[in-house]
Amino acid sequence: MAGLSDELVQLVQDRASVIFDAAVIAVEAATRDAAPVGATGLLADSVGIVDRVEGVVLTATIAATAEYASFTDTGVGAYTQDTVPLYSFEWANGPRGDGRYAFRSVHHDARPGTNWFEQPMQERWDSALTEAANA
Repeated sequence: MAGLSDELVQLVQDRASVIFDAAVIAVEAATRDAAPVGATGLLADSVGIVDRVEGVVLTATIAATAEYASFTDTGVGAYTQDTVPLYSFEWANGPRGDGRYAFRSVHHDARPGTNWFEQPMQERWDSALTEAANA
């Protein structure tokens, strides 16, 4: 940055880092709040900042790490799974209440996504960055 003093450059970088951090935290919270809430709340709990790199360019990654997170966002096609001998899992609020259920095959109808994560991310970022810069 020719012509700028090292001190001024450092001040600008420090302020940018503060604004960036505030915006990332706000986006993380907004994304967590947007997560569909099921019986367990695990999806929202899985949203977090998984990476942050500082330098001349600041970057951060916010992810939903629950195994099924992408399916709730983008949807899933219909499928049938045949297992031998049984497909077994814990089912909260199952047809006979909470407990372990076992099936020889499982069929899932196609389900559309809710677009809660990726689609609104740019809007969340723009809003959070503007708010952080004006704070």
